[in-house]
Amino acid sequence: MAIAGELAARGIDRASAEAALAEFGAAEQLQAATLLAFRLYSRQREDLDYRQVLDKIGAKLLRRGFPTTIARAACRSVVAGAGRPPDD
Repeated sequence: MAIAGELAARGIDRASAEAALAEFGAAEQLQAATLLAFRLYSRQREDLDYRQVLDKIGAKLLRRGFPTTIARAACRSVVAGAGRPPDD
């Protein structure tokens, strides 16, 4: 929703925005959220547990428009990976 709103603010018509966002499914959202979560985690000065990651990083993901389920899964990946992004 946040992306659609930003596109509309930049003059992109709703139909074009919806068509572009339709290709951005749950798997792509999770991948983008996880990469962002790892990047945000790497800026932390201390190790965080899941609750702290969820409070700090999860909240930022939600503000950027990711659904709650995606934000939680990305935070779990960060904690499980000890702050290192997966090798692609």
